[in-house]
Amino acid sequence: MTAVSTAATPLATPPSLALATKIITSRGVAFALDPAAPTDKGELAFSLWKATFQAINTSPIGDGETGDDAARWKTIDRLEADILADLAPTPRAAERKLWVALAHDGSLTDGSDNAAACSENLSHFIALGDALDWNVRFHVGAIAALRRAQGRA
Repeated sequence: MTAVSTAATPLATPPSLALATKIITSRGVAFALDPAAPTDKGELAFSLWKATFQAINTSPIGDGETGDDAARWKTIDRLEADILADLAPTPRAAERKLWVALAHDGSLTDGSDNAAACSENLSHFIALGDALDWNVRFHVGAIAALRRAQGRA
Protein backbone atom coordinates (compact mmCIF):
# COMPACT_ATOMS: atom_id res chain seq x y z
CA MET A 1 0.00 0.00 0.00
CA THR A 2 1.33 3.40 -0.90
CA ALA A 3 0.48 6.34 1.28
CA VAL A 4 1.25 9.73 -0.17
CA SER A 5 0.06 12.72 1.78
CA THR A 6 0.53 16.33 0.82
CA ALA A 7 -0.38 19.67 2.31
CA ALA A 8 -3.87 21.10 1.81
CA THR A 9 -3.76 20.96 -1.99
CA PRO A 10 -2.91 17.62 -3.67
CA LEU A 11 -0.14 17.74 -6.22
CA ALA A 12 -0.61 16.87 -9.85
CA THR A 13 1.60 13.81 -10.24
CA PRO A 14 3.78 13.73 -13.35
CA PRO A 15 3.77 10.37 -15.16
CA SER A 16 7.22 9.49 -13.85
CA LEU A 17 6.06 9.83 -10.26
CA ALA A 18 2.98 7.71 -10.90
CA LEU A 19 5.22 5.05 -12.44
CA ALA A 20 7.54 5.07 -9.44
CA THR A 21 4.62 4.53 -7.11
CA LYS A 22 3.34 1.64 -9.23
CA ILE A 23 6.72 -0.11 -9.43
CA ILE A 24 7.45 0.27 -5.77
CA THR A 25 4.08 -1.11 -4.74
CA SER A 26 4.20 -3.96 -7.26
CA ARG A 27 7.19 -5.35 -5.35
CA GLY A 28 5.46 -4.95 -2.01
CA VAL A 29 7.75 -2.14 -0.87
CA ALA A 30 5.49 0.20 1.03
CA PHE A 31 6.52 3.69 2.00
CA ALA A 32 4.84 6.70 3.48
CA LEU A 33 5.82 10.26 2.79
CA ASP A 34 5.84 12.66 5.70
CA PRO A 35 2.70 14.80 5.31
CA ALA A 36 4.75 17.91 6.10
CA ALA A 37 7.57 17.20 3.64
CA PRO A 38 6.30 16.71 0.07
CA THR A 39 4.73 20.11 -0.40
CA ASP A 40 6.25 20.58 -3.83
CA LYS A 41 6.95 18.40 -6.84
CA GLY A 42 10.70 18.48 -6.25
CA GLU A 43 10.36 17.09 -2.74
CA LEU A 44 7.85 14.49 -3.87
CA ALA A 45 10.12 13.35 -6.71
CA PHE A 46 13.05 13.17 -4.29
CA SER A 47 11.07 11.13 -1.74
CA LEU A 48 10.05 8.67 -4.46
CA TRP A 49 13.63 8.59 -5.79
CA LYS A 50 15.01 7.71 -2.35
CA ALA A 51 12.51 4.87 -1.92
CA THR A 52 13.15 3.50 -5.40
CA PHE A 53 16.94 3.80 -5.15
CA GLN A 54 16.87 2.06 -1.76
CA ALA A 55 14.71 -0.72 -3.25
CA ILE A 56 17.39 -1.33 -5.88
CA ASN A 57 20.14 -1.33 -3.27
CA THR A 58 18.31 -3.99 -1.26
CA SER A 59 17.11 -6.00 -4.24
CA PRO A 60 17.84 -9.73 -4.19
CA ILE A 61 18.27 -9.63 -7.98
CA GLY A 62 21.43 -7.63 -7.65
CA ASP A 63 22.35 -7.24 -11.32
CA GLY A 64 20.29 -4.10 -11.88
CA GLU A 65 19.76 -4.97 -15.52
CA THR A 66 16.82 -7.37 -15.56
CA GLY A 67 13.31 -7.67 -14.24
CA ASP A 68 12.11 -5.27 -11.60
CA ASP A 69 15.55 -3.67 -11.17
CA ALA A 70 15.59 -2.64 -14.84
CA ALA A 71 12.15 -1.07 -14.43
CA ARG A 72 13.29 0.67 -11.27
CA TRP A 73 16.31 2.14 -13.07
CA LYS A 74 13.99 3.54 -15.74
CA THR A 75 11.87 5.06 -12.99
CA ILE A 76 14.95 6.48 -11.30
CA ASP A 77 16.01 8.07 -14.59
CA ARG A 78 12.63 9.78 -14.86
CA LEU A 79 12.65 10.91 -11.23
CA GLU A 80 16.19 12.25 -11.58
CA ALA A 81 15.08 14.25 -14.61
CA ASP A 82 12.27 15.70 -12.46
CA ILE A 83 14.71 16.52 -9.64
CA LEU A 84 17.18 18.12 -12.03
CA ALA A 85 14.42 20.14 -13.71
CA ASP A 86 13.36 21.60 -10.34
CA LEU A 87 14.88 25.07 -10.55
CA ALA A 88 13.49 26.34 -7.26
CA PRO A 89 16.04 28.86 -5.94
CA THR A 90 16.23 27.24 -2.51
CA PRO A 91 18.97 25.54 -0.51
CA ARG A 92 16.75 22.45 -0.24
CA ALA A 93 16.39 22.10 -4.02
CA ALA A 94 20.17 22.29 -4.37
CA GLU A 95 20.64 19.79 -1.53
CA ARG A 96 18.35 17.25 -3.22
CA LYS A 97 20.49 17.39 -6.36
CA LEU A 98 23.65 16.86 -4.34
CA TRP A 99 22.23 13.77 -2.61
CA VAL A 100 21.40 12.26 -6.01
CA ALA A 101 24.89 13.06 -7.30
CA LEU A 102 26.44 11.59 -4.16
CA ALA A 103 24.45 8.36 -4.48
CA HIS A 104 25.78 7.93 -8.03
CA ASP A 105 29.39 8.66 -7.14
CA GLY A 106 31.53 5.80 -8.38
CA SER A 107 33.86 5.94 -5.39
CA LEU A 108 31.09 4.83 -3.02
CA THR A 109 31.38 1.07 -2.97
CA ASP A 110 29.99 0.24 0.47
CA GLY A 111 26.27 -0.52 0.55
CA SER A 112 25.96 1.47 3.75
CA ASP A 113 27.10 4.57 1.83
CA ASN A 114 24.23 4.21 -0.62
CA ALA A 115 21.79 3.61 2.24
CA ALA A 116 23.13 6.73 3.97
CA ALA A 117 22.67 8.78 0.80
CA CYS A 118 19.10 7.50 0.41
CA SER A 119 18.31 8.46 4.00
CA GLU A 120 20.15 11.81 3.78
CA ASN A 121 22.41 10.67 6.63
CA LEU A 122 25.04 13.40 6.53
CA SER A 123 26.65 12.29 9.80
CA HIS A 124 27.53 8.94 8.18
CA PHE A 125 29.71 10.69 5.61
CA ILE A 126 31.13 13.24 8.05
CA ALA A 127 32.25 10.36 10.29
CA LEU A 128 34.21 8.83 7.38
CA GLY A 129 36.20 12.07 7.08
CA ASP A 130 39.51 11.72 5.26
CA ALA A 131 38.69 8.16 4.17
CA LEU A 132 36.40 9.67 1.53
CA ASP A 133 37.65 10.67 -1.90
CA TRP A 134 37.86 14.40 -2.48
CA ASN A 135 34.86 14.50 -4.80
CA VAL A 136 32.69 12.94 -2.07
CA ARG A 137 34.10 15.32 0.53
CA PHE A 138 33.05 18.25 -1.66
CA HIS A 139 29.52 16.85 -1.96
CA VAL A 140 29.37 16.37 1.81
CA GLY A 141 30.77 19.85 2.46
CA ALA A 142 28.24 21.45 0.11
CA ILE A 143 25.34 19.59 1.74
CA ALA A 144 26.56 20.62 5.20
CA ALA A 145 26.79 24.27 4.08
CA LEU A 146 23.29 24.17 2.59
CA ARG A 147 21.91 22.68 5.79
CA ARG A 148 23.55 25.42 7.84
CA ALA A 149 21.96 27.98 5.48
CA GLN A 150 18.58 26.39 6.23
CA GLY A 151 19.22 26.32 9.97
CA ARG A 152 19.40 22.51 9.92
CA ALA A 153 23.06 22.09 10.86
